[in-house]
Amino acid sequence: MKYLFVNPPIHMYEYAPNIGVPTLIGILEANHIESECINLNIEYLNKLLSKEGIENLINYYSYILSIDNYLLELFKINKNYIKNIIKILNKSKENIDFCAYSLKNKNLFLNYYIYTYTTKIILSMMNYSHIIQDKASSYFLPGIADYRSNTNNPIFNINIKELLFFLNSNLIPSKEFYNMEIEKIIKKEPEIVGISINYQDSFLPGLYIAYQLKQKTNIHINIGGDFFSRYYKIIENIYDFFNLFFDTVSIGNNTQTVLDLVKYIKNEISIDNVSNILYIGNKKELKRSNSQKIIPINKLPFESFTGYPFGKYFTPETCLPIVASTSCYWHQCNFCECYNKKYSTKTPQKIVEELEYLYKKYNTKYFYFWDNALHPNILLEVADLIIQKKLDIKYSIYARFEKEFNLKLLKKLKKSGCININFGLDTASEKLLKIINKGINLETVENILKNCYKIGIINLVYLILGHSEETSEDLKIDLQFIKKNKKFIDNLAVAPEVFFIEGSKIYSERNKYKSNIFTSLEERIKYAQEMLEITNSKMMYFVFSVFSILYITQKGAIRYRLEKKIFYLLTRKNHYIANLYIKWHKFLFRNRNHIKFK
Repeated sequence: MKYLFVNPPIHMYEYAPNIGVPTLIGILEANHIESECINLNIEYLNKLLSKEGIENLINYYSYILSIDNYLLELFKINKNYIKNIIKILNKSKENIDFCAYSLKNKNLFLNYYIYTYTTKIILSMMNYSHIIQDKASSYFLPGIADYRSNTNNPIFNINIKELLFFLNSNLIPSKEFYNMEIEKIIKKEPEIVGISINYQDSFLPGLYIAYQLKQKTNIHINIGGDFFSRYYKIIENIYDFFNLFFDTVSIGNNTQTVLDLVKYIKNEISIDNVSNILYIGNKKELKRSNSQKIIPINKLPFESFTGYPFGKYFTPETCLPIVASTSCYWHQCNFCECYNKKYSTKTPQKIVEELEYLYKKYNTKYFYFWDNALHPNILLEVADLIIQKKLDIKYSIYARFEKEFNLKLLKKLKKSGCININFGLDTASEKLLKIINKGINLETVENILKNCYKIGIINLVYLILGHSEETSEDLKIDLQFIKKNKKFIDNLAVAPEVFFIEGSKIYSERNKYKSNIFTSLEERIKYAQEMLEITNSKMMYFVFSVFSILYITQKGAIRYRLEKKIFYLLTRKNHYIANLYIKWHKFLFRNRNHIKFK
């Protein structure tokens, strides 16, 4: 029995594996079931981010210009816009090899100037490679910003004929790549293929792969991931997707589901006893299985990364995710999907045992915790155990601004290898903090930021604009807070809009919520840009989280802060010097066989 997981290409580039699938592979392997993951996103990126890859993309868009397809009009494809994309791609073609190389070269990856220049170009290439696909997704899934929705009542009644017409057309930019990878999947002869569809931009690639496998094989196709799990109730014609694209859909936590599916394929249990799935019953009706079993988080086997091609990730070192808890111990913020959901966690002993296991098995000391927030008391025990075991690791965490994050705890975290803490502030307005039920104190926030700065832990602060009852005065308060504490804020991430995430308290109030916001999106974006400018924060969060672990480990917080400040001064005040610096490193890259990097 072989269980194969597939991660379709998505609209982002990766520095490290994502969460979810490694947990499921660990479960299967612990039960002696062969399994692995094929990460098509990282495979696609390695092909795209090269001269040949960009040239293929240029040829694809040239083809789009030469055809008249009624879907282009439906997707609102502007051909003049496509012409501009081709011009940009031609200009970027000469730089792309340098950019891809620099992210895998230790010296260049750890150079803040090169890193920022490189990521800007690569993100642009990623955007351009998905233009048609993004517009198609917007057509088939109206009202979805990503996998979360700000639409009051999103309903998806997808035209299956148009969807199939698109999937069978040549409008998919990476179709040749998909077909090659699908043949590789078939040759592995799996009995079950699990396809993760987590975001809007993995919806069409995931369905294309599923559709081709259903046409060519009898493999059981299970769709997992956040998208269908979140939206299956409002996809009016979801019944039509079964058999055409997949056999079952995983709903919610599927730690037990993967084991049950194996038993079902072996005829050991009926399909109704497979935990947490949707399927078509004997009477041809859509059903949800009776079993809702899950494996408690503290009983989960250690994660496994079988099949993950670490050498292809865009980082010079392997950095692994780890999940230590479910939901959030506070779970009272009204905009969060963790609202009133049960919090559970692995014991500190098991967390450290898993870190040690992964450290030895994959020969890496870099980790990032994906948890919404680990309680400070648990972090204290984890830090103590890491120190006792003399485990040489570096890691990043999410956290709330709790009073327990005093100087003593922060020093212990730093000693145990904590390099970066990502804090959720959400707003600096006392009025709004009460409305969203955040449960934090601003004086505590300021003390924690100062202490992080003092001992050399890099911090990232989240702000969300657009809460209920928000006024211009609240935005001014946010801005004043950022100005007051800019010295102690290393990085800032600002979301200009609150998302209505299913499961949150405000999701049920979304029809009236927008009428209670007294600021416009334009005003919020203006304030967000000013706050980001004040803190010199222009780096994507996920990128920064991994970058900070690797970069700060090598150079330390003081040097990171200094280089960041110098970089922004150079790019603001003297573009000539900054560009000259980049040109020098490009010259070294082109002559790397003759000149050593210093």
